[in-house]
Amino acid sequence: IAGTLFFPPLRLLSLPSVLYSLIPIYQDAYRSARAGKFDVNILYAATQSLVVGRGYLLPANLGAFYYFLSHKLLIMAENRFEVQLQGLFGQLPTIIHKISDGTEVTCPLAEIAAEDLIAVYAGETIPVDGMVIAGAATVDQQRLTGEAQPAEKGAGDRVYASTIVLAGALHVRVTEAGTTTLVAQIGTILAQTTAVNVDRELWGKRFNDQLVLPLVALGGLSTPFVGLEGAQAIIDGHPQRRMNISTALCALNYLGAAANADILVKDGRALELLHQVDTVVFDKTGTLTFAEPHVAQIYPAVSVSTQTVLRFAAATEIYQEHPLARAILQAAQEQGLHLPRLDVTSYHVGYGLAAEIDGQQIRVGSERLMAEAGIIIPTELEEQLAMIWQQGNSGVLVAVEERVIGLIEFHATLRPEADAVMEMVRQQGLQSYMLSGDHPVPTRLLAETLGIDHYEAAMLPEGKAAFVERLQAEGKRVCFIGDGINDAIAMKQADVAISLRGATAAATDTANIVLMQADLRQLLTLFTLTARYTRNRQATVGVFLTGTTIAIGGAYFLGFGLWHVATLNMIFFPLSLGVAMWPRRPWSKA
Repeated sequence: IAGTLFFPPLRLLSLPSVLYSLIPIYQDAYRSARAGKFDVNILYAATQSLVVGRGYLLPANLGAFYYFLSHKLLIMAENRFEVQLQGLFGQLPTIIHKISDGTEVTCPLAEIAAEDLIAVYAGETIPVDGMVIAGAATVDQQRLTGEAQPAEKGAGDRVYASTIVLAGALHVRVTEAGTTTLVAQIGTILAQTTAVNVDRELWGKRFNDQLVLPLVALGGLSTPFVGLEGAQAIIDGHPQRRMNISTALCALNYLGAAANADILVKDGRALELLHQVDTVVFDKTGTLTFAEPHVAQIYPAVSVSTQTVLRFAAATEIYQEHPLARAILQAAQEQGLHLPRLDVTSYHVGYGLAAEIDGQQIRVGSERLMAEAGIIIPTELEEQLAMIWQQGNSGVLVAVEERVIGLIEFHATLRPEADAVMEMVRQQGLQSYMLSGDHPVPTRLLAETLGIDHYEAAMLPEGKAAFVERLQAEGKRVCFIGDGINDAIAMKQADVAISLRGATAAATDTANIVLMQADLRQLLTLFTLTARYTRNRQATVGVFLTGTTIAIGGAYFLGFGLWHVATLNMIFFPLSLGVAMWPRRPWSKA
């Protein structure tokens, strides 16, 4: 600048730095050419070469500044997906209880192969896929299926890697180990589908690249009318990397605005894609409902009160940690029940609990627990329990001594904000779908309660992804909202994936957006923010298009040359930055 304003020979001092700055510019242009692209990189290399060749070192230095600044900001803005699948294997136990010739020995997981026999105890993660040969246990399969209700496993039942034995013990014949387990195959599918989503670029950059050829063609065709100087002015009127800088800053500022609203947007492109979404797909468990159930109904036997049934059940389950126990204890606490002292307790693996309270034998559990003790279940309670299971819900029986005194029914717990969220979805004009691995009856009832347009029940993880793909084949832009490993493949397939903070590791890693307050009402904030981001981005691009239009008109009618366009760039570039930075004001924290 000093050389231009005061002493021209000083300009030569900047020549080495300008030439040095051309190296990465040429490298980018070479990579674009190798990829068969005629984009901003090639245009920028050509215009910078012409500027330096004609001795315009001040514009060349400003161009170099724009280049390096744009690289720094674009690296931050173009936040590439890095799906980290660590945890699928790292969370499995490294040392296994292997049964060899009737003797239990410990060995590394890597040495386990198909047909081996292993033992798994309460509190341990099942490390393989296999068939239960002996024993019985309650198994938490939520990491794999997403469903909160623990499953009872006994001889002849299949078990899967990454699921957890809550109580009991199993002898398992290995069918799949290592990379062939179901959970590992899910991980492989995630890795293979990563490339589909990570190669998207910010809209401003794509638009900028698409503008290159028309302006170069216009400049070339205009040469007979405006001369070489005017033609170069038209071509240099292209926003080049300046638009990349401003649109990247716009994205970064809205990412910050989202963070202020406790919404983690892990990929800036998700904001652009979310504005194009016309279909929202909800997973049921853990998204529209809480992962843990609640006590929905208590059916007492004749001459027994519901409080008595709940009181004995809660006293028996007081030291248990499984979801049904927590639901029973929560219900007892809400009713303010005083629980009697628990004297002795014993766990009947896979069946339920037996305890001694006030000198009485109490049993809380399944029909099998009652049958084992020779206790007759009243016909009305037996029929009610069958209906509960048929509807996809769960229930436990409570017995005192030799008599069943009641039945406790559990339902999935609907999130309190679910109604408001679905109203927002309808106001946005979005189509809604709900997918679930649950039985059809409770899934249908929940869809009707919330006014969801469509629902699908009893879906496997692969089925959820295929369903999303089918919607996309129909031309829909899909936002998938869920949690759990069983959702991860569907999340990768969707245009935008949103999960809650309580999601499992794979879901959180796969999702583009995480609602950190674990409150679906944040979706309203998110959609509002996305609409504002789209308007701000369009305004930012509009500033550049205004400058480009003036440059073209000036070259045709006012004799504009390179210096005039450089001046326009120095005016409109800061103006675009101001527009891009605007969201820092209304969305900043107080």
